[in-house]
Parts: sequence; C-alpha cells; structure tokens
Amino acid sequence: MNAAPAASLLSSSVAAGHRLCRNRAWLAALTIATLVMSVNRFGPVFTLLSLGFLMMVLLVVATLTVKTLIAMGQRQICAPE
Repeated sequence: MNAAPAASLLSSSVAAGHRLCRNRAWLAALTIATLVMSVNRFGPVFTLLSLGFLMMVLLVVATLTVKTLIAMGQRQICAPE
C-alpha cells in the first residue's frame, strides 16, 4: 500500500473530525452552563433545560458510537493491515 494516499486520507479524516468537534462544542458548553445554573438554584427552568441538553449530548454520543461500530464492522476503520 502506498503511504501517500493513506496519509492524505488520514489527514482529511482528522481535519473533518476537528471541524465536527469545533462546531459542536457549543452543545457541551451550553449543557455545562445550564447544569451550573440549575445547581445555583435559579429555578426549575434551568433544571429542565439542563436535562434537555444532557439528553441531546447523550443522543449525539450514542449516534457516534453506533456509527463507529458500523464502520468497524464494515472494516472501514480499525482494519488489520
């Protein structure tokens, strides 16, 4: 296997993953902020908001886990050389 195409594929995958994490960091920050606000007793609104945002984060993590497991099963990632 030629190392140049593999390196190019790896760098593009890493760049795409970096863009995805950077663009979705607001969800994690918003979840943490609402959790802190709910702990500081600013009313039940922040408790409900923090639970909603936490469920969204869990949905994102579950979706990424399933997609990763599917890609592993199809030998798109974690394939032996």
